[in-house]
Amino acid sequence: MKSLISLILISFIGLNPYSSQVLEKHIWDQQGLSEDYHGHIEDRSDGPYKKIQLLGINDFHGQLNVTRQINGRPAGRADYLAAYLRHRAAENENTILLHTGDMIGASPPLSSLLMDEPTIEFLNKMGFDIGTIGNHEFDRGLDELLRLLNGGSPSVVKNYPGSRFPWIAANVTSHKSGKHLLPHIKY
Repeated sequence: MKSLISLILISFIGLNPYSSQVLEKHIWDQQGLSEDYHGHIEDRSDGPYKKIQLLGINDFHGQLNVTRQINGRPAGRADYLAAYLRHRAAENENTILLHTGDMIGASPPLSSLLMDEPTIEFLNKMGFDIGTIGNHEFDRGLDELLRLLNGGSPSVVKNYPGSRFPWIAANVTSHKSGKHLLPHIKY
């Protein structure tokens, strides 16, 4: 009985009951079509707000020299990534460049054999504004992670400076002290 009622209703509104593609397309064609105000303001240039752009990457894993083909185009490698990010950042002077972890660790030899310092240097040269740590940042232990971020020895270069931008992690604390491992950021 329910099937019969459903068929009658579907026929009444003019949909083919045997075509899920038509029903699905009809539903998706209607998404977001409303004359009601939902809080989005298209042009805020006259107001007190600035348009910002967030450009983020994750899971780079020190792939400074690794290239793959995606849809027939080269992708990966630090120079491709740098060119893309610089091109996109030029579209908005209020761009924040961030990464969300796993920049180092599980890295190819070019970065790994040099203690992932080349990857940190690449991130510095790109001008990242902020980053966070992922699980692979701990691949060589906490002391090595802190050395990579803060600089120091042992290093493959003399006077390794570390990261020039802040790294944050609200949920990474010391088992011994209970304190956060990374410093708090003051706004």
